[in-house]
Amino acid sequence: MSYVGPAPANSIIATSDIEDLAVTSAKIAPSVAVAKGGTGVATHTANGVLLGAGTGAITTAAPGASGQVLTSNGTVWASAAGGLALGATPASVQVFTSSGTWTRPSNILNVVVYVVGGGGGGAGPNTNNGGGGGGGGGCAIELLDVSSTSSAAVTVGTGGAAGDWTGTDHGTGGVTSSFASFCTATGGGGGLNTNGGAGGAGSGGSINFTGGGGGAAATIGSTKRSGSGGSSFFGGGGKGMHGSGEDGTAGGNYGGGGSGGTDHGNGGAGAGGVVMVMEYK
Repeated sequence: MSYVGPAPANSIIATSDIEDLAVTSAKIAPSVAVAKGGTGVATHTANGVLLGAGTGAITTAAPGASGQVLTSNGTVWASAAGGLALGATPASVQVFTSSGTWTRPSNILNVVVYVVGGGGGGAGPNTNNGGGGGGGGGCAIELLDVSSTSSAAVTVGTGGAAGDWTGTDHGTGGVTSSFASFCTATGGGGGLNTNGGAGGAGSGGSINFTGGGGGAAATIGSTKRSGSGGSSFFGGGGKGMHGSGEDGTAGGNYGGGGSGGTDHGNGGAGAGGVVMVMEYK
């Protein structure tokens, strides 16, 4: 049998190789150039995704770790942690009501973090009015890729102390909460003799909230009324009081401000903050 026609343009297979009917891998080049319709390489990574490279040899994106997806950074494709599907259910949740360390479970790739500062304490009354309410703690919410993060320091702010009627009138402010350096939420301000404390503020989150301001005190007729506590993202502002000698209501939930007291009553303490970490595979 003889080969009839011109020699192959790329000289990969010689005419003599066909004439002896013994075409073997040794007689064929290990790869075919991209310009000739080939990939330009002899082997590919097992289970990889082939990626074009113009006139250069085709490259491969390796599968990566379990749960990762093919992601573009605008220039190249690579395996990376996937985002969260709408309505995804967390695999686990860690809730911190005091400071500590968050440690990533081995199968967790993403977290949604809620950080809430402590609520401000309500004020004691002065001679003319009840005390103002403490402000609610701020809140920051952030989605984080933690596939390369093993742990994070967690700080949970305490609630502010209440003012009393014996002279320490003003409530004290709540303390700041944080999740490492990712996001922070300041505490609500303490209530004043008449005016309420300002709400705290979240920062560093994809969504940041300002806590509700504490209510101002007032006198209606002969009745002294205290200001209510400001609410945090989770609500919980203390109820304002009226009448004689009423103690303020402590802040509820996480980060709620305490309300003020009336006459010989003390203010209500602010509620402590919280850091909640919702974990997703």
